[in-house]
Amino acid sequence: MLLGSIQGKGARVVVKRVVEMENVEQSASQFAIDPEREYQVLEAAAQDKLDLVGIFHSHPAPPYPSVRDLQFMEHNPCTWVIDGIRGVRHTLKAYQLIAGHVLDVQVQTVG
Repeated sequence: MLLGSIQGKGARVVVKRVVEMENVEQSASQFAIDPEREYQVLEAAAQDKLDLVGIFHSHPAPPYPSVRDLQFMEHNPCTWVIDGIRGVRHTLKAYQLIAGHVLDVQVQTVG
């Protein structure tokens, strides 16, 4: 989970904290997180005035939202960052689901 803030008029998201979540499905091809743990993380973030600004996960394929991702994106309307892993090659892409359309989001990392 990527926690941080949205700056400006939604044009820039700043990630201030990354929280790793366990895959309760314990699968290499599907993931799900414990809703109670998610609630705890979001409550702690709110106390620190942080929002859920993104969800990061990997795919053993090109980095495009799966059907299951799209379902979860409806319930978690934030930026979804996907690391497409093919062998040793990683391709990072980010998306948002807005009004039923998958939109590319530009990602810039700052040191």
